[in-house]
Amino acid sequence: MSVVDSAGVLRRKDFRWFFAGTTVNRLGGMMTPVTMAFAVLHVDNSAEALSKVLAAEITANVLCALFGGVIADRFSRRVVLQSTYLSSAAVIGTTAFLLATDRATVPLLVLLATLAGGTTAFAMPAMQGIVPQLVPRSELQQANALMSFVRNGAQFMGPVLGTMLVAFAGPQWALAVDAASYLVASVLLLPVALPPVVRGDTGIVHELREGWGEFRSRTWLWVIVVAFGVLNAIQSGVIGVVGPVLAKNTESLGIRGWGLVMGAQAVGMLVM
Repeated sequence: MSVVDSAGVLRRKDFRWFFAGTTVNRLGGMMTPVTMAFAVLHVDNSAEALSKVLAAEITANVLCALFGGVIADRFSRRVVLQSTYLSSAAVIGTTAFLLATDRATVPLLVLLATLAGGTTAFAMPAMQGIVPQLVPRSELQQANALMSFVRNGAQFMGPVLGTMLVAFAGPQWALAVDAASYLVASVLLLPVALPPVVRGDTGIVHELREGWGEFRSRTWLWVIVVAFGVLNAIQSGVIGVVGPVLAKNTESLGIRGWGLVMGAQAVGMLVM
């Protein structure tokens, strides 16, 4: 199904506003890893410093992801998304302010990365479950096709824009633009109306235990998760740490060159 064929679902007001907010958020979110990496290297130009910040963010994300799905099922997904967007804007905006005032240190960046990782863990479960609440089942394929197009397009544009902003304006301004995108995305979600939340009688701990039991009982599922966990760990080390360090310290590549490399990778993913 082509993107043009899928565009008809945009006639639904609630999905249209959600689509607009998600587009802005995705673009800003894809800017975050590369802008944050060069922000850390601006403070301490070492792979060790960048590794500490990245490890803090990923660890917090993994730990909080256990609760993300439960929270998304118990509260309005729109409110959950808006809360995560506003929290991310506050964390990224604070980082930009610290950089602009020369107050940023590696320990402070580690703390902010921990908050950022924990916050974003709640966004994905809420986002995945919100589309079926906005469109009828007959139009779900169209809606998912549009969301996939936004996701893949942002993977191409986000890193390129992020590195260009860092190269021409500095990491503090790149992060300021990034933080603003989260604020705009939160505002765009305001008109979105969702069905009322139906809460069960069980508690959060019970639901976590039940979810873990379902996950563990399916061998194919946890084997895939473990396998991709190893692959993501390897990729995060190369793409998240080694690449930015080499780019910043290699004149023939540079920050702008790294943005083009990331964009080329996204183009390959989009084409395939």
